[in-house]
Amino acid sequence: MHPDKAHAEILHKNFPENYKDDNHKPELFIALNDFELLFGLLSLNSVVEVVKKYKNCFNLKESEKLISDPNFENYQNLIEKLIFLEKDEYEKIIKLILEGKSTTKDSLVQKLYDNYGLDSGILIAIFMNHFHKKKGEAYFINVNISHAYIYGD
Repeated sequence: MHPDKAHAEILHKNFPENYKDDNHKPELFIALNDFELLFGLLSLNSVVEVVKKYKNCFNLKESEKLISDPNFENYQNLIEKLIFLEKDEYEKIIKLILEGKSTTKDSLVQKLYDNYGLDSGILIAIFMNHFHKKKGEAYFINVNISHAYIYGD
């Protein structure tokens, strides 16, 4: 996620070794070959369906709460819980997801696992929009939008 201009100025001032300048960084890319990316978080309705699908894997009070009362606060609470899980907790969840291997999201988890091992970011990836772009297709990514490139130039 690239910061907006105001946040970039603060980050550059406080962490110049990591933020070399104070400019925002929206991105426009044109795929030079087949390209795969994650972009932005799923809508509330979509994320509830994902949580229902992986309900047995998550086994978290935050996921139960989101299913019973779908709202953005509960969505945020679940994402925060997943980000700050202990290593053994997210490893268990990833392994449970990999045992299913029945959907596109499962194959995404497998691909990320194969490339990055038991990284906690894999759990966030299943809550992101997953896109495939062909050579010559373009995409604009504005500031403050989570994204990750999986494959391609």
